[in-house]
Amino acid sequence: MTPLDERTTYAVVVTRRLKDAAGDPVGSPYPFVHHLSQTEALDGLAEVLAADPVGIGLNEVAFAFTFTTQTVASGWVAVREGLYGHGIQGHLGEEFPAEVAEFLPLFNPSHPTFEK
Repeated sequence: MTPLDERTTYAVVVTRRLKDAAGDPVGSPYPFVHHLSQTEALDGLAEVLAADPVGIGLNEVAFAFTFTTQTVASGWVAVREGLYGHGIQGHLGEEFPAEVAEFLPLFNPSHPTFEK
């Protein structure tokens, strides 16, 4: 499985080749193959289908819709940038400045578990 890209719009196209339990082609829950609010998002569907090597035509589309993925990382990136005084959360760098109290060693060569 490959994860979908963040903040990306994808289209789902269901063809009449998909049959229901009775063996009939599935259909759209709308009077058209997609909800009218999705007309603009699905505008390039005919060109995409025409380029498909299988040769699925618009007449075979039973139902189509688009969806846009959310982001997982943008909030964390905004906080990190803010801690450095940048971006929409830039105030964080002023309110919570970085402070170094002490440096601790990553390892202690005199510790009994240290191997040379």
